[in-house]
Amino acid sequence: MKNQKPPKSYSEGKEELENIRHQLEENKFDVDQLEQLIDRGDYLIEYLTSKLRKLENKMENLPKN
Repeated sequence: MKNQKPPKSYSEGKEELENIRHQLEENKFDVDQLEQLIDRGDYLIEYLTSKLRKLENKMENLPKN
């Protein structure tokens, strides 16, 4: 995977991933784009999962009353 630019927000990343999924499901891509779409989708999945894990860890470490 080449250097990827992270999305500006979780929501933006999720929307971009959904658009990639839609393109793949509808076969709305050029064969030359396929590798690029797959790489970007992989990157976004890693990015979004990491962001959720970080938030989960923060929540687990909140003080309990």
